[in-house]
Amino acid sequence: MEWPTSLIEEFVHRRVIVFLGAGASVSATDNQGKHLPTWDLLLTELSKYLAADASMLAQDLIKAKQYLDAAQVITDLINPADFNGYIRRTFKEPRYKHTALHEHINEIDPKIIITTNYDEIYEKYCDSVGDVNSHNVCRYTDNYALNDIRSNTRVILKSHGCSTDPGNIVLSRSSYFEARRENPEFFSILNSLFLINTVLFIGCSLTDPDIQLILENVNLSAPSLHPHYALVPVGRHPSLVTSIERTYNIRLLEYDDPTHALVPDLIQDLKDAVLERREAIGIP
Repeated sequence: MEWPTSLIEEFVHRRVIVFLGAGASVSATDNQGKHLPTWDLLLTELSKYLAADASMLAQDLIKAKQYLDAAQVITDLINPADFNGYIRRTFKEPRYKHTALHEHINEIDPKIIITTNYDEIYEKYCDSVGDVNSHNVCRYTDNYALNDIRSNTRVILKSHGCSTDPGNIVLSRSSYFEARRENPEFFSILNSLFLINTVLFIGCSLTDPDIQLILENVNLSAPSLHPHYALVPVGRHPSLVTSIERTYNIRLLEYDDPTHALVPDLIQDLKDAVLERREAIGIP
């Protein structure tokens, strides 16, 4: 796979926002070699805290890949203390180690990272290798996103919350709605960022309702010849690829590896091209 020259140039001038999905963290492990849970496993484990009939319903929905519906059943019926405890034990307490992917992204040095991930792997890595003030985290419930974006600070926007605040995790269908209703400023900022920047999706399925809504609105309100990009495995039918391009203005950059093991190497290639170009034209 070759990175588009236009995308490299956008990165060189720091006009690209990197969007990290769950796939960007899935290869990270803690000191015992444990991985972060997949979407299926996360919901399955949470369903075990429900009464038997509700648990069975949730697991049936999970098997049918109706994840938002399963999440709705779970979040409506689970004891909040059980939910908060599980999120903290799963995403915050384990000391997950960063991967080469996180290193390469940090070295590319994008101004803005957006992530739907609850974990803190990327931000903790950034703190470990840079000045403590070099990156600032802003959750969708915080009110300083715009101030950070308009400063010299590198910004990490957490659009679905963080394991540090389990009560505001975005997981179910209703929580998507409530997050947007209660925090319109943050999501208005996200909409604007998608409108005026190029976005590269890494580790994303592109099925997130928030992201779909923003991309649809942006593409309808201000169509652009400059696409967003998504790094994805091959396998989609050409008609689906065309539909994604027309609906969301996203160009799919496909790699032939169902295990996703190639992704860190591909991001390293991107990093090398960006840094080489910056050096050539004198951009630090």
